[in-house]
Order: sequence, then structure tokens, then C-alpha cells
Amino acid sequence: MILAAGMGSRYGGLKQIEKIGPNGESLAELTAYDAWQNGCTKIILIIREDFEEQIRKKFTKISKKIKTEFVIQKNPIKNRIKPLGTGHAVLCAKNNINEPFIVANADDYYGNQSIKMLIRFLESNQKSAIMTFPLRQTLSMHGTVSRGICTVDSSKNLTEIKETHGLNQSTKENPRVSMNLWGFQPSIFEGLSKGYEKFINKVKDDNSEFLLPEFIQEKIKEEEFRVKVLDSDEKWCGVTYKEDFEYVKNEISKKFQKGTYPYDF
Repeated sequence: MILAAGMGSRYGGLKQIEKIGPNGESLAELTAYDAWQNGCTKIILIIREDFEEQIRKKFTKISKKIKTEFVIQKNPIKNRIKPLGTGHAVLCAKNNINEPFIVANADDYYGNQSIKMLIRFLESNQKSAIMTFPLRQTLSMHGTVSRGICTVDSSKNLTEIKETHGLNQSTKENPRVSMNLWGFQPSIFEGLSKGYEKFINKVKDDNSEFLLPEFIQEKIKEEEFRVKVLDSDEKWCGVTYKEDFEYVKNEISKKFQKGTYPYDF
């Protein structure tokens, strides 16, 4: 599942379909390719209705390799433009999924090995998992970022994920952080449905969101819910700001040069 319904307000455009690869590939297409290469049988894109046509057109090539479905993240709140958050986005695909699945952002590049590690975990475990990265490998050179800093117990289970804002190149610490790359069992939808129902009945303003990390944190505290923490040392990259584009384009070009992706993608 690729979350592609964001507004891209800081970036100033549809970074979900930004042409970054040598042939105009988007980061989301590379993630879909990695998933297909490592055994996924279906891609689900969560999108907004107002750019459905553009997303469908962008994913024409990858949809010839793997079954691709498009799910609209509809907004039930009248006159609200902003999507209701990542937890709601995942819940929108409830009727499309009956098997273990991964969740990824459309505007992040995680690397083939990160995707492979997560898929292999789901193939051999009936649990949930989160992929983490060293903070310093996830920073932008062009502004501050927000990251979910992860705390882990001795058994490599997630005990806390704390959204932390204002992180930049001068941040000295280097903890493991979440970049919203998860692995779930389909049973997660039951809890998501209940969590969303509570959220929608108490929603206060147009900025309120039902966020996946906050839902997971609450579930860990209230129940005996275990999320295994997996560590990737791949270099993440993503387009948070317009100024990130050239750097990310160069990093992705290196992947093609090394043969990670075919030029006839």
C-alpha cells in the first residue's frame, strides 16, 4: 500500500508523481517496483479524487507488471480539503486487503533491501513490524523535518514512537526513526476502524488528523500489541522541499547506474 493522497504543501506540488528517475520514474514507482521484485502480488495506491487521472496515468507502466488498484481517500467532513491523516488513509483500503501488507509513503525512497527485509518478515511472522533508519540518514539539507523517534525494548519490540519536530543537520543525536514504512496483518483493520470512529466523533478542527503512528502508540499502551522493530541502514531520500529535488534525482540516478533498476523500467 502506497500512501499518495498528501497535499505536498511544503513542496508546492504533486511530489507523489514528480519525475525523478532517468525516464521520469517517481519514487512511488520505484517502491512499487521493489515490492514487485520481492514478492508482492498487488499494489494499492491511496489517492485523492482530484488527481486520480494523473496518478492512474503515471502508474501505467508498473501496472503492466503487477496488479494495481486505486483507492480514493474520501473526506467525510463537508468543505474540508485536507485529508484526514495516514491512519484514515490505510483504513480506506480495508475492503481491498485480506493478506499481510506493507505501508509506504509515496514521496519517500526506502531502498530495495528495506522493502525486501520487511516482506521477508511478513512471510515468516504473523506480527506487525516497523522499519527504522538512523536519523542522520533521513535529514534534509534545506529545512527542518519531523520524524517519529522510536524507543525499543530488549526484544526489539517498539515501546514508543514520538513525533519530533524541527530536526535538521545540526541535530546531534542519531536515534532510530520511523519513515512510515510498516508491515501489518489484515487484523489491524479492526483496531483502525474503532480508532477512527473515536476520532471522527471528537474531531475538533480542519487540522485534526487520524495518524497511523499515534494509533499504533495508543494500541501498544492499551493492549498487548507488539510491533517488531527492523533496522535498515540504507540511505533514505525524499522530496520534502523543492530544493531536495536535484539531490534525490542524483541519488536515484546512481541506483540505475548500479543496476538496481533497469533503464527500460
